[in-house]
Amino acid sequence: MRELARGESMVIDSNLLADVIPGTGAVSLTVSPQNAIDVPSLLLALDRYPYGCSEQITSRALPLLYVNDLASESQLALDKGIDERIKESITRVLARQNSEGAFGLWSASSAADTWLHAYVTDFPHACARRASRCRKISSSSR
Repeated sequence: MRELARGESMVIDSNLLADVIPGTGAVSLTVSPQNAIDVPSLLLALDRYPYGCSEQITSRALPLLYVNDLASESQLALDKGIDERIKESITRVLARQNSEGAFGLWSASSAADTWLHAYVTDFPHACARRASRCRKISSSSR
């Protein structure tokens, strides 16, 4: 990550990836008045989580509840697939809930973990706090 000083310029071309194996690198450019957090890169990193455990599904889905609000505030294009991705995440997480209400890391039959249960349980509650978005999602899944 590199921040440009006022008046400084940078050339964006293939030389930025000169030391990278062809086809394996990417360049991300973010222009924002808020230079403390690179939101697009953070969301991209979350989307590239390599596993599908309950914790990672939840960690990927929670920011999706807010991403279009951030995009709107920054006058960026909205992600039209967000609601479907949230709905899919809710379905995947709930499938890992056992008959006692606890969540398993990989399936409902996985051993329950107190930390994981607390973290994953917050996802539906966060969704409920964003009630209008979640009502729209849940009604479209019926």
